[in-house]
Amino acid sequence: NDYKISDDEAILYVAFISQWNRANRKITELDYDKFKEFMSRNNQTFNELSKTKIESLLTENKETGSKIANLAQALSEIAGVGWVGATKILHMRLPNLFVPIDNAIAKQKAYQIKKGKKFGDSYFSFLCKVSERFNPVYEIWKNNLEIRTGFFNLEKSFAKAIDEYNFLKVHQQDVDSW
Repeated sequence: NDYKISDDEAILYVAFISQWNRANRKITELDYDKFKEFMSRNNQTFNELSKTKIESLLTENKETGSKIANLAQALSEIAGVGWVGATKILHMRLPNLFVPIDNAIAKQKAYQIKKGKKFGDSYFSFLCKVSERFNPVYEIWKNNLEIRTGFFNLEKSFAKAIDEYNFLKVHQQDVDSW
Protein backbone atom coordinates (compact mmCIF):
# COMPACT_ATOMS: atom_id res chain seq x y z
CA ASN A 1 0.00 0.00 0.00
CA ASP A 2 1.79 3.11 -1.27
CA TYR A 3 -0.89 5.62 -0.27
CA LYS A 4 0.32 8.50 1.87
CA ILE A 5 -2.14 10.90 3.44
CA SER A 6 -1.35 14.44 2.36
CA ASP A 7 -0.20 17.01 4.89
CA ASP A 8 -3.27 19.13 4.05
CA GLU A 9 -5.67 16.27 4.81
CA ALA A 10 -3.80 15.26 7.97
CA ILE A 11 -3.79 18.85 9.21
CA LEU A 12 -7.59 19.04 8.87
CA TYR A 13 -8.02 16.00 11.13
CA VAL A 14 -5.36 17.22 13.55
CA ALA A 15 -6.85 20.72 13.76
CA PHE A 16 -10.27 19.28 14.51
CA ILE A 17 -9.08 16.86 17.18
CA SER A 18 -6.85 19.53 18.74
CA GLN A 19 -9.83 21.89 19.04
CA TRP A 20 -11.94 19.06 20.47
CA ASN A 21 -9.25 18.25 23.04
CA ARG A 22 -8.83 21.90 23.99
CA ALA A 23 -12.58 22.32 24.47
CA ASN A 24 -12.58 19.26 26.72
CA ARG A 25 -9.47 20.36 28.65
CA LYS A 26 -7.33 17.49 27.42
CA ILE A 27 -3.67 18.37 27.23
CA THR A 28 -2.20 15.32 25.50
CA GLU A 29 -0.52 16.48 22.32
CA LEU A 30 -1.48 14.50 19.25
CA ASP A 31 1.32 12.36 17.84
CA TYR A 32 1.17 13.76 14.30
CA ASP A 33 3.60 11.28 12.76
CA LYS A 34 1.81 8.23 14.18
CA PHE A 35 -1.55 9.65 13.17
CA LYS A 36 -0.42 10.33 9.62
CA GLU A 37 1.16 6.87 9.38
CA PHE A 38 -2.05 5.24 10.70
CA MET A 39 -4.25 7.04 8.16
CA SER A 40 -1.89 6.14 5.29
CA ARG A 41 -1.44 2.50 6.37
CA ASN A 42 -5.20 1.99 6.76
CA ASN A 43 -6.32 3.74 3.59
CA GLN A 44 -7.15 0.44 1.87
CA THR A 45 -9.31 -0.62 4.84
CA PHE A 46 -11.10 2.73 4.77
CA ASN A 47 -11.70 2.28 1.05
CA GLU A 48 -13.04 -1.25 1.60
CA LEU A 49 -15.45 0.09 4.24
CA SER A 50 -16.51 3.11 2.18
CA LYS A 51 -19.59 1.36 0.77
CA THR A 52 -20.74 0.17 4.21
CA LYS A 53 -23.40 2.34 5.82
CA ILE A 54 -24.72 2.35 9.36
CA GLU A 55 -28.19 1.38 8.14
CA SER A 56 -26.87 -1.82 6.52
CA LEU A 57 -24.23 -2.72 9.11
CA LEU A 58 -26.13 -5.72 10.48
CA THR A 59 -26.05 -7.40 7.07
CA GLU A 60 -22.25 -7.26 6.86
CA ASN A 61 -19.92 -10.18 7.53
CA LYS A 62 -17.66 -10.73 10.55
CA GLU A 63 -14.63 -9.52 8.62
CA THR A 64 -16.24 -6.08 8.33
CA GLY A 65 -16.83 -6.04 12.08
CA SER A 66 -13.21 -6.95 12.74
CA LYS A 67 -11.99 -4.18 10.45
CA ILE A 68 -14.17 -1.62 12.21
CA ALA A 69 -13.12 -2.76 15.70
CA ASN A 70 -9.43 -2.85 14.74
CA LEU A 71 -9.51 0.63 13.18
CA ALA A 72 -11.27 2.12 16.19
CA GLN A 73 -8.93 0.41 18.66
CA ALA A 74 -5.70 1.34 16.88
CA LEU A 75 -6.76 4.94 16.29
CA SER A 76 -7.84 5.38 19.92
CA GLU A 77 -4.36 4.30 21.07
CA ILE A 78 -2.55 7.12 19.26
CA ALA A 79 -1.43 9.77 21.74
CA GLY A 80 -3.76 12.75 21.66
CA VAL A 81 -6.60 10.98 19.84
CA GLY A 82 -8.23 8.89 22.55
CA TRP A 83 -11.37 6.85 22.28
CA VAL A 84 -13.88 9.71 21.84
CA GLY A 85 -11.59 11.45 19.36
CA ALA A 86 -11.22 8.21 17.40
CA THR A 87 -14.98 8.09 16.77
CA LYS A 88 -14.96 11.68 15.57
CA ILE A 89 -12.07 11.09 13.15
CA LEU A 90 -13.67 7.86 11.89
CA HIS A 91 -16.91 9.76 11.31
CA MET A 92 -15.07 12.48 9.40
CA ARG A 93 -13.39 9.84 7.21
CA LEU A 94 -16.51 7.68 6.64
CA PRO A 95 -19.56 9.74 7.66
CA ASN A 96 -22.07 7.16 6.40
CA LEU A 97 -20.76 4.43 8.68
CA PHE A 98 -19.28 5.79 11.89
CA VAL A 99 -21.40 7.44 14.58
CA PRO A 100 -19.39 9.81 16.77
CA ILE A 101 -19.82 9.70 20.54
CA ASP A 102 -18.94 11.67 23.62
CA ASN A 103 -18.34 10.56 27.21
CA ALA A 104 -21.98 10.93 28.23
CA ILE A 105 -23.25 8.85 25.29
CA ALA A 106 -20.62 6.17 25.96
CA LYS A 107 -21.84 5.81 29.54
CA GLN A 108 -25.47 5.22 28.59
CA LYS A 109 -26.76 1.94 29.95
CA ALA A 110 -27.95 0.90 26.49
CA TYR A 111 -24.47 1.37 24.99
CA GLN A 112 -21.79 0.96 27.69
CA ILE A 113 -18.80 1.68 25.49
CA LYS A 114 -15.59 0.60 27.22
CA LYS A 115 -12.30 2.47 27.27
CA GLY A 116 -8.89 0.86 26.89
CA LYS A 117 -8.18 -2.51 25.26
CA LYS A 118 -11.87 -3.36 24.79
CA PHE A 119 -12.78 -0.08 23.11
CA GLY A 120 -12.71 -1.32 19.50
CA ASP A 121 -15.01 -4.26 20.16
CA SER A 122 -17.38 -2.25 22.34
CA TYR A 123 -17.53 0.57 19.77
CA PHE A 124 -18.42 -1.96 17.06
CA SER A 125 -21.09 -3.36 19.39
CA PHE A 126 -22.41 0.21 19.84
CA LEU A 127 -22.60 0.65 16.06
CA CYS A 128 -24.57 -2.60 15.76
CA LYS A 129 -26.93 -1.50 18.53
CA VAL A 130 -27.67 1.88 16.96
CA SER A 131 -28.02 0.28 13.53
CA GLU A 132 -30.63 -2.11 14.89
CA ARG A 133 -32.33 0.54 17.03
CA PHE A 134 -32.65 3.19 14.34
CA ASN A 135 -33.15 1.02 11.25
CA PRO A 136 -36.97 1.17 11.55
CA VAL A 137 -36.89 4.95 11.01
CA TYR A 138 -34.35 4.90 8.16
CA GLU A 139 -36.95 4.91 5.38
CA ILE A 140 -38.74 7.88 6.96
CA TRP A 141 -35.43 9.74 7.26
CA LYS A 142 -34.35 8.83 3.71
CA ASN A 143 -37.63 10.00 2.15
CA ASN A 144 -37.93 13.30 4.03
CA LEU A 145 -35.66 16.04 2.72
CA GLU A 146 -36.48 18.38 5.60
CA ILE A 147 -35.41 15.80 8.18
CA ARG A 148 -32.27 14.90 6.19
CA THR A 149 -31.09 18.47 5.74
CA GLY A 150 -32.12 20.14 8.99
CA PHE A 151 -32.07 23.80 9.93
CA PHE A 152 -29.13 24.80 7.72
CA ASN A 153 -30.36 22.82 4.72
CA LEU A 154 -27.20 20.71 4.64
CA GLU A 155 -27.41 17.05 3.66
CA LYS A 156 -26.29 14.78 6.48
CA SER A 157 -25.67 11.08 6.76
CA PHE A 158 -27.96 8.79 8.72
CA ALA A 159 -25.00 8.18 11.07
CA LYS A 160 -24.87 11.93 11.79
CA ALA A 161 -28.63 12.01 12.39
CA ILE A 162 -28.19 9.20 14.96
CA ASP A 163 -25.38 11.20 16.57
CA GLU A 164 -27.59 14.28 16.84
CA TYR A 165 -30.44 12.26 18.34
CA ASN A 166 -28.10 10.65 20.90
CA PHE A 167 -26.57 14.01 21.76
CA LEU A 168 -29.92 15.70 22.30
CA LYS A 169 -31.29 12.77 24.32
CA VAL A 170 -28.25 12.61 26.61
CA HIS A 171 -27.70 16.37 26.92
CA GLN A 172 -31.35 17.55 26.99
CA GLN A 173 -30.91 19.56 30.20
CA ASP A 174 -27.86 21.31 28.77
CA VAL A 175 -29.71 22.11 25.55
CA ASP A 176 -32.72 23.46 27.45
CA SER A 177 -30.46 25.90 29.30
CA TRP A 178 -28.96 27.33 26.10
